[in-house]
Amino acid sequence: MVSEKIPYGKQSIQEDDLAAVQKALQDDFLTTGPKIKEFEEKFANYVGAKYAVAVSSGTAALHLACLAAGLKPGEELITSPLSFVASANCTLYCGATPVFADITEQGLIDPAEVEKKITAATKIILPVHYGGLPCDLEAIQKIASKHNLVVIEDACHALGARYKESKIGDCTYSQMSCFSFHPVKHITTGEGGMITTNSKDLYEKLLKLRTHGITKNPELFWYKDEGPWHQEMQELGYNYRMTDFQCALGMSQLTKIDSFIEKRRELANKYGEAFKKNPELEMVEEQNDLVNSYHLFILKVKNGKIRRTLFEYLKERDILCQVHYLPIYLQPYYRQKGYKPRLCPNAEQFYEKIISLPIYPSLMEQEQNRVIVNIQQFFMSTRKSRIAIIPARGGSKRIPRKNIKHFLGKPIITYSIECAIKSGLFDEVMVSTDDKEIAEIAIRAGAKVPFLRSEKTANDFAHLAEVMGEVLERYELQGKTFDYFCCLLPTAPFVSVEKMQECFSLMIEKNYDSVCPVRRYTYPIQRALKIEGEKLSMINPENLTKRSQDLMPAYHDSGQFYWMKTESFKRHKLLWTTNSGAVILSDLEVQDIDTEEDWKIAEVKYRILQDSEYASITEEKPKVSFKVGTRIIGSNQPCFIIAEAGVNHNGDFNLAKKLIDVAAAAGVDAVKFQWLTAEGLYVPDAGHFRNEWGEEVDIYQVWKKTEFPGWWIPDLAAYAQSKGLILFASVFDEKGVDILDRHVGMFKIASSETTHLPLLKKAAFTGKPLIFSIGGAQLKEVQEAVATVASTGNKSLSILHCVAKYPAPPSSANLKALKTISTFFPEVVVGYSDHTMDYMGVPSAAVALGAKIIEKHFTLSRAMEGIDHKMSLEPAELKQMVQVVRETEKQLQEGKHIYIDQAWLGDGEITLTEEQRSMMKFVRRKIFVVKPIKKGEVFNPENISVLRPGNRQVESALDPKHYWEIMGKKASCDLFPYTVLTKEDWWNE
Repeated sequence: MVSEKIPYGKQSIQEDDLAAVQKALQDDFLTTGPKIKEFEEKFANYVGAKYAVAVSSGTAALHLACLAAGLKPGEELITSPLSFVASANCTLYCGATPVFADITEQGLIDPAEVEKKITAATKIILPVHYGGLPCDLEAIQKIASKHNLVVIEDACHALGARYKESKIGDCTYSQMSCFSFHPVKHITTGEGGMITTNSKDLYEKLLKLRTHGITKNPELFWYKDEGPWHQEMQELGYNYRMTDFQCALGMSQLTKIDSFIEKRRELANKYGEAFKKNPELEMVEEQNDLVNSYHLFILKVKNGKIRRTLFEYLKERDILCQVHYLPIYLQPYYRQKGYKPRLCPNAEQFYEKIISLPIYPSLMEQEQNRVIVNIQQFFMSTRKSRIAIIPARGGSKRIPRKNIKHFLGKPIITYSIECAIKSGLFDEVMVSTDDKEIAEIAIRAGAKVPFLRSEKTANDFAHLAEVMGEVLERYELQGKTFDYFCCLLPTAPFVSVEKMQECFSLMIEKNYDSVCPVRRYTYPIQRALKIEGEKLSMINPENLTKRSQDLMPAYHDSGQFYWMKTESFKRHKLLWTTNSGAVILSDLEVQDIDTEEDWKIAEVKYRILQDSEYASITEEKPKVSFKVGTRIIGSNQPCFIIAEAGVNHNGDFNLAKKLIDVAAAAGVDAVKFQWLTAEGLYVPDAGHFRNEWGEEVDIYQVWKKTEFPGWWIPDLAAYAQSKGLILFASVFDEKGVDILDRHVGMFKIASSETTHLPLLKKAAFTGKPLIFSIGGAQLKEVQEAVATVASTGNKSLSILHCVAKYPAPPSSANLKALKTISTFFPEVVVGYSDHTMDYMGVPSAAVALGAKIIEKHFTLSRAMEGIDHKMSLEPAELKQMVQVVRETEKQLQEGKHIYIDQAWLGDGEITLTEEQRSMMKFVRRKIFVVKPIKKGEVFNPENISVLRPGNRQVESALDPKHYWEIMGKKASCDLFPYTVLTKEDWWNE
């Protein structure tokens, strides 16, 4: 059976897309109709720009952008050589000259190289967001401002990507951004493109250039007295228009863009996991503050010589990869114009190694598995053999039986054996020993001991090279040869899989004979001293007057392992040669173990390295902090105090401002409201609810009164900023994310929304920090929520421990959960959303236990009418709480004891307690039908929604995590508004 071909890219067209195009074809306009303007407005809103101009292709977008910027003959445009030819051709269309600046390891134009290429003729910098990963726009903008240049972003690969807090296309760092809607891009219109800008002048110029240079705007006419039919061609333009039915397709596709990007990121993550341990492969890594939208998944083959073989191997198996791109200046046309090879050496080296793997939303799991398995099989078939040799003699001069002495509970040699096996780098892991007890321990740990050492090497005088030579010779006598070997020492408990892989990769990539990890001498060895009798002198007295910083850094091998090419070793009989490389380790990662004192020091170092709190020092794990504006929240920072105004504004704008005044006077860091609509929160017939004080309330109407109008946000944000506060809000639906995105620096997700994964994804895709509380959540649900945020590439996350009871007694605080959160989620900032009425002891204890964020409800007066006033602090109490938190921090710095009532600690379990169960059943979201759906009709965001059930019985209803799974499927029966959606209601085709 012939397998179906898997292309590297492919459009994802669904029934709603076909329906949109069919409807457009039946309308009065096929071109220059209302759908063009509608698509432009929706696209501009999505990326966050003021204006958008739809054109016939990405190439047309680039050309018009250059024309609108005034590029003309004699001028230059600087761009990346690693792109489709249109990125440079647009320059030639204007009669100008393209100039190429070299790239970084990520394939992105290097700002430092850009600045080197600037001349008096330079007019435009055109950075290319290669593959979907944003360039360093801030650095490029600074260069452009310094030299008075225009920046045009080639964002054809990067729809949906984010740079810091900006979505690509919002033109925060540029004058214009250009997009492509080719079938392999994130969304498609067949062919098509878009230009975004925040400049009205550029917008009007682009509109004119798109349509032959013609304007219909009477205000711009030369001839003022012509009739209503009049239009004028005022400059040479082009027919770069898009049709209405293309725009209809584009709008339909745009509604699914977040799910398309999410799918691409899932595919990319799976590729990354599959290939990360292959030392012959390398991926383009996503960086902090950047969100890659993965138009391409770029795999680097370190040995570029086998790239073509891999490409052909996959093609023979109907896996159609691609290579993006031959540097533009090497294209024959550009060579004929005088561009020379080696113009951008990084780009050429990058090109020689890369291959683009299949990635598109409709790529099925079994298809991706086929790609992965075939690549793995290829490298297995071409893989050169490798052995780990662990030399472990029975004797030891200073520490008896050192190689099998117990190090923190197990024989020290087992650390090396386990690391070698875990790495997956070796065909065989063997121990070379002369001792039967060592052999038995090694075998139990998983190593092989095929023979004991000969008398020649079973002594104190045998050098490591002799031992390695003997092992290799004896294997050859058995008919086994190895292309590479790693001499891995038995007393190296700090050895890590990552460093072994890094050293091996370096050896392959640079074609070294050998590579080993090294450590820098902390004190310059050139200034070493000697003692003769009692007399002290310098070994090299000529260095006496030289400053330490002026001496060349000196290193020594770490004593952990040595990678070698077997062929080179046989020639030199040495573990390193003049063609050797090194990877530098920190002092903490290295410890010679020759004495009992060394042994104790090693145990201390090992414990430190295993401590997750040490991550910020070793940099093996990310720092647990994130930035909002200029404020850093997290590790080594003061506790970030949030005054939760919530819905205590009672729908009154002036009352909201008074709440901000109170928060500022209390000395908090931020004030938070809740942005919600009753329609986006509950089903209309959610019923009644008896609140904590016995009052019977109509759920829908109560929340209707607390709605937070969108127009408040910019005014309140500016007012809060004038008071020195950060303003943000809890969001409860995707609409809220869109409304708030331009005006707030971060989002809060309430405890009730922990399982609302579509909302989490939407908020996370903004790239802004997320804070979510987890009251009433199970640990598994929190793990799913964190994984959802991580899948978007957003790494700025905080989890707030919370008890979903209003108010919560201090005895239910369960503050041990703070430690549980930090243990299970070491890469998030841990905080506490405090629902108790205690404003002194409990917040102080939470800070002492590691909370870096404290959130507390407040009001002007608990006597006010409203849903949350009775469980909120009054102004004086809020101010006192802030003072207590700051005093607690001061006492902690001074090493003083903080009082913690044992009743507040609880058991630390993250679970749904009985006292929270009824509340969670009431507010946890389910998927509801919101418009009539006929049997066979496709589910879409217009006819289903994720809502709170209130008193509705929803045991069989689907959870929000199934939302995107359902999207695009067909209803199996007629469905009516505000009925729950169950598995039986849709066909899983």
